[in-house]
Amino acid sequence: MEMNGEQILKKGKKIPMWILMGYIICIIAIIGSSFIMDYKKKNKMPEAIDFSTSRSVKMPENKYVYLEIQGLTKEVAVYGNVENKNDSTNDRYYIAFNGAYGYIVDLNFDTIDTLKALQEYTYSTDENTIAPKNVKIYGMTENIPTELKQMVVDFYNEGVEEEYQINLEDFEAYFGSVLLNVRKNPVDTYVEKMVIMLATIGIFVITI
Repeated sequence: MEMNGEQILKKGKKIPMWILMGYIICIIAIIGSSFIMDYKKKNKMPEAIDFSTSRSVKMPENKYVYLEIQGLTKEVAVYGNVENKNDSTNDRYYIAFNGAYGYIVDLNFDTIDTLKALQEYTYSTDENTIAPKNVKIYGMTENIPTELKQMVVDFYNEGVEEEYQINLEDFEAYFGSVLLNVRKNPVDTYVEKMVIMLATIGIFVITI
């Protein structure tokens, strides 16, 4: 039996039930996971402590902290995907300054962008340059590998006269006992992020 033009158009516009259900499930998953993430961040986030307290000496790891940054060095080291230094999952280590002391920080791209002005100010030779506003960063404390400590010491010694250079034994007195990693969060939202990612991929696949 032949169908007329109107019947053909109606049949073509009809969305299969499994596609409609797939869209609904994915959308609910994204909204639900986003709500749970927001709830966790608002209700389970501990109060951050000042990373500069006692210059971070003897501070334990896995503490949620903040640091008010007044200056920032160039990149000291990159750990992770050595074949692609632009990989966002790489650890990027810098020396951040608060007062007269330096602190080791592991930064992501977004945080690096917010600190560009402070970094430029740190290396400026213009006496009339106005200091940018301090920037407060948050993250978790981590132990510092010996290899990284040596790299920081070498980086520091490159910029000072020989009589003021330091060695590995001096590290803690200059840079504290732990580093601050902005890429780590005290609230675990890994599952929610994975659900959102998979649901987004699901919508894309269904659309195709």
